[in-house]
Amino acid sequence: MILAARERVALYVNQELTLHYWGVGERIRRDVLGFERAPYGRRIIDNLAVQLVPEFGEGYSRRNLFSMLSFATIYPDGQIVQTLSAQLSWSHFIELLRIDDPNARAFYGELTRLHRWGVRPLREKIRSRLYERTLLSRKPDELIQQELALLRDEDRLSVDVTTPPAKAGGFLGNP
Repeated sequence: MILAARERVALYVNQELTLHYWGVGERIRRDVLGFERAPYGRRIIDNLAVQLVPEFGEGYSRRNLFSMLSFATIYPDGQIVQTLSAQLSWSHFIELLRIDDPNARAFYGELTRLHRWGVRPLREKIRSRLYERTLLSRKPDELIQQELALLRDEDRLSVDVTTPPAKAGGFLGNP
């Protein structure tokens, strides 16, 4: 009972922290930068960090503020963040923010949610290029987005992503 309560508290704190970081990034994006990548944005974030770190700690460092801004820029819909933050930690989002391809990012995010991957397994899947080794990545963007919607809505894909497609000499993506 004690351990279960601790786990629930940790999940709640993580969810609130993730939502807070999104809110900070959104506020910077909306109110400070005016939804644009202003050339003076770096200086503004530098100044914000100088003001926030002494009062609130290293969680508001320049690097972290840029991560929060990226988070709000890449995930502009607060409702989606609300839903995902119940299942993914801030550390998961940091890993996902490093992925340039929006389809690959959504793929890893949804599989992490579905399979309850920790951050290490997520990193391993990204490093092993799981998305690129699936048939899904070879479909047109429109079909990929339909597959990801199916995964989001019904927790399933119409293609098998756990077994990379075979080709002569091994799996796709492997020499």
